[in-house]
Amino acid sequence: MFDKNLIGKVLEDRHMPQEIARHVHEDKDTTLKALVGELPGMHPSMRTIFHHTSDTIIKLARCIIVGRGGNIITAKLKGGLHVRLVAPETVRLAHLKSHLNMDGKAAEKYLHDEDAGRRRYLKSNFEKDIDDPLLYDAVLNTASPGFDRTADILARMIAAKS
Repeated sequence: MFDKNLIGKVLEDRHMPQEIARHVHEDKDTTLKALVGELPGMHPSMRTIFHHTSDTIIKLARCIIVGRGGNIITAKLKGGLHVRLVAPETVRLAHLKSHLNMDGKAAEKYLHDEDAGRRRYLKSNFEKDIDDPLLYDAVLNTASPGFDRTADILARMIAAKS
């Protein structure tokens, strides 16, 4: 499964320094820091990293890809299953608080920043709306079945697609 470690894999495949990972986010980074790093060649442009990421996702398409538009990049590949997992904000915040030991304000800021970044990434790189249900084979609310049951549902969906 590739999620936060996807950029590490991209850098490894391209024989690029792992330090670049700290400049790359799932949001189109237009910050002064990113731009300043691109100008003197400290790291490749965010556009170049986007293309490298897309190439790596295609190579990894038999894995579980989380984010970075993996569902859009692999949409035309046969056999894939594109699922969006959702849950009410209260459930997501409780998960962040318990699993990442965040306080309420930090968890809320993190959640809102991550959601906004993912939304911008899909819009700016693919001109797609993350909430478009047609981008997915299924949208599952994990709140009701919980994580274990959601994993069972996904396993059955994968087996049925094979």
